[in-house]
Amino acid sequence: MDAQSTLKPFYLLHYVGANLYGCKGKGYDAFVQEARRIGINRCFRAEMVKNMVWGMPILLGSYDCLSKVRDDAGKVVSKDSKTEVFGYFRVETINYSCSPVLRIMIANSMDVTRVISGSSVRVVRACGSYTLCGSMVVRNSIESIVDIGEALARDRGEKIKWFVGGSIVLFDFPKVLPNIAFSRSGVRIDWADDLGLDKGLEGDIERVVGMISDYEQHKANTKSVLAKSFDWMEGDC
Repeated sequence: MDAQSTLKPFYLLHYVGANLYGCKGKGYDAFVQEARRIGINRCFRAEMVKNMVWGMPILLGSYDCLSKVRDDAGKVVSKDSKTEVFGYFRVETINYSCSPVLRIMIANSMDVTRVISGSSVRVVRACGSYTLCGSMVVRNSIESIVDIGEALARDRGEKIKWFVGGSIVLFDFPKVLPNIAFSRSGVRIDWADDLGLDKGLEGDIERVVGMISDYEQHKANTKSVLAKSFDWMEGDC
């Protein structure tokens, strides 16, 4: 048996926010309903996006801190927690948000094969709102897209927000994992039982890149935001 075959499979786990979707101890129905309506679009750090490949699965989980242990100064030194992994999505779209000039510069620097839409659509989610200005199909790898964008952003002294999207797939039986680290972006986890998910399907994925403007991050969930989270409205880019 070679060394590679003895390695544990690993996956990237992304948490659904408890404060934004009411997941803490209450399930994740609001997130699932939103994802089924308008797909998934989640924010990740540039260095994390750069290491992704088209079609790779990203696990979805909800985090619940059961207890905390504090030292004499009140600092948390350990936690007892559980993570419920309820599904996944495959990386099918890469979206980016930046200034209008940089947005066009990045688009012009990619190997575009087809423009899907040049119109603008306002999207309201529980986690944030934005205008999708247009989307295109490209030949570029995700690494190439991030490298192009970040290099142009550095030259202009700007920052880019990167988003990763796809369609939700639910597991028949969610898996509960104890004491997995929490992260607002993503965390690598070793999985004892291989889920049988291909790590990447680059040849089978239409590589869609979208441009985002007017991004507004929602800090906390409110009934008014949830009520609007399925709305799509025409808007200017």
